[in-house]
Amino acid sequence: MNAWTTNIIYSAASWFAQHNALSSAFLLILQVSLLITFSRVLVVACRNHPTAVHRIWFFTATLALVLIPMHTLRIGWQVSVPIARAALYDLVELPSTASSNLSETVTPASNPMVNFEHLTAPVAKDGQTPPRHLAFASAIDTLRSKVQPRAFTKSDGSFEFSGLPTGWIANAYGYHRERLLDGIVAIGTSDDVSLKTSTMEALTLPVLRSPASLVLEPGVKVGGVIVDELGMPVSGTMVSSYASGYKVRTDALGKFQYDESALYFKAMTRLDERCSIFATPPEKSDYLSANFRLAANEILCGKSLRLSLRKGVKVTGKVITEDGQPIANVRVKASGDWWPQEIERRDLHASTTCVTNSHGQYEILLLPGAKCDLLFATDESGYALPSNLELDRGKANQFNSPHVEVDVTDGKPVELQPFVVSKLAPLEVSVLRIDGRPAIGAVVRLHEQNQRTEDTFRREAETFTTDNFGNATIEIKRNPFSNALIEATLIDGTHGYFGLTSYANAKSGKAKIQLKNGTLIQGRVLMQGQPVANAQVGIHLRVPTSTQQGNVSVRGYATNEYDFIRTGTDGIYRTVLPKDKEFEVNVQMAGGWAHELLTPVRPLRPNSEGVLTGDFDLKLGVEGISGVVVDESDKPLEHMHVEIEATSGIDPRSFIGYNQSQFTTNTNGKFSLTNVPAGTYTITVPRPPRLNPSNPAQLIHQEPVRATARSGDRNLCIKIRR
Repeated sequence: MNAWTTNIIYSAASWFAQHNALSSAFLLILQVSLLITFSRVLVVACRNHPTAVHRIWFFTATLALVLIPMHTLRIGWQVSVPIARAALYDLVELPSTASSNLSETVTPASNPMVNFEHLTAPVAKDGQTPPRHLAFASAIDTLRSKVQPRAFTKSDGSFEFSGLPTGWIANAYGYHRERLLDGIVAIGTSDDVSLKTSTMEALTLPVLRSPASLVLEPGVKVGGVIVDELGMPVSGTMVSSYASGYKVRTDALGKFQYDESALYFKAMTRLDERCSIFATPPEKSDYLSANFRLAANEILCGKSLRLSLRKGVKVTGKVITEDGQPIANVRVKASGDWWPQEIERRDLHASTTCVTNSHGQYEILLLPGAKCDLLFATDESGYALPSNLELDRGKANQFNSPHVEVDVTDGKPVELQPFVVSKLAPLEVSVLRIDGRPAIGAVVRLHEQNQRTEDTFRREAETFTTDNFGNATIEIKRNPFSNALIEATLIDGTHGYFGLTSYANAKSGKAKIQLKNGTLIQGRVLMQGQPVANAQVGIHLRVPTSTQQGNVSVRGYATNEYDFIRTGTDGIYRTVLPKDKEFEVNVQMAGGWAHELLTPVRPLRPNSEGVLTGDFDLKLGVEGISGVVVDESDKPLEHMHVEIEATSGIDPRSFIGYNQSQFTTNTNGKFSLTNVPAGTYTITVPRPPRLNPSNPAQLIHQEPVRATARSGDRNLCIKIRR
């Protein structure tokens, strides 16, 4: 079998092995397709030959035609893959022996296990050096090596890994579950391994020849006592190890003990890092959770640990409505200076958040010396509180809802007065045209204001429509921002009207908006020339920017996402925007394509009627263009950017799925442009700037290299002359 056939078989086998679900689905689809095809042939044949003998003969032939190709494919797969694997690598066995440092052989009766951890390749076939220190799954897959990641020792303590390629270093980790013995060894799979040492888990290991001896060392006993600030034992505390995740509770005397791997502490000592032991007090206690960061050599010496927990300050309260009814599921969170500066954040863990129970009661544990605010949030609608998501994003301080100040600098427990939450009333909005008449059918929405640009941000804002009297009732589900805005838009033929007022101007739950001339934008989304209904079109606000580069001021534009709208059944979208702003649009989702679709952000251009338009004609291609980029000596060039040139009538970013292409060449100089519609294109490869021979401090811009290609071309060669 030649190298080309070997690589083809291995590549296909490797892909199907790594995508088991897809390969099974592929085989199932193939079998169903064959079954449907031959079933149709069987039906036609039975109609033309109605006798029972003919029907039985046709049924048997159809069944054979379905099953024989499938079994042939499976047998061919099983035969060809080992042949391809043998052609790629010389496979060997790796016999070794495991023993403990107590001069005893590790036997199956004590449940030993050796774990194949890493495979390092200092030497490889064909003179190539693969990446080093890769995990087993990515370094060498099971099709290529056939090695099992774990092995048990035999009665004489020996163990063996087979199917390993020659010229590699195998790092094997052995451990004993009950007695906590563990060890690690680096073994060369053949004599041509040039490296003398291998590094794993910050430990430098000598590379041994097979058969090697893996010595398991005993673990370290980690133990001590958990006490409070007065030296009294704290029972029921959960002590957990960061290294192994092992958990144990303290007894009545506050004592704990567990076994830990000695290799872990040796690695941490070599890295000069501290080991973490977490202590979580029992529920309903006044103690704070703690993270004790200890020196590794302090634990290795077997010293009994004495870890002290600190008591927190309990803050209790209640959340009720204006009529005194308790509110459940309200989240309470401490904000501000709740962490004294003299305490490191990773050492103590205070319960800075909690949720009210069915009686509206909450209890939060703060650090002594804290002085902070308590913020409240809920996902229940109808209350003047922010949502939990808004609270996590740090927007709660922008809300009108009051907060509660807490001061526990004296270290005494605090019981707060009930926190009263008001229910939200609907907002009545009246919209008037320019001439003062009621604006019937106007769209009204309540949304936040972008603090950074001081421009409105309409995305995900709920909309309401005015009635025959120009009135709309907004059902407020969340407490609005203090800088919230009420917006109204109206489309009348080819004219658009826009109005805006601040939520703070709404008095007694009523607001009035006077419409002004706005900017009407509209466009159409097509796919393969057909309109696309319910396509999502993103609207982006263009914000002028200015940056200073040395003594030169560079002006430009930045785009901020402003809103998105949907197309109708005719593929047309329409909306009204403020008159004095600049906007751009792009298609974010169309016809079920979302992540694969990334159209260009396009500036809006006015038509003959002054309406800003932005049309999109999306193309769905199934072909591709691939090839290689080389220099003058035909050497492959890596990290070169290849793309279809956007010329008049061609915008590759409107090709659905085109953004999934491999635009940058790999180590072999290869690129692949996918989902390209049928046609002839200009392929461009930018050339890096070169130094000016007369002025070495100056760079000279070079024109990109262009090549002509048709969709479906797979062997395009682009030569770059520097």
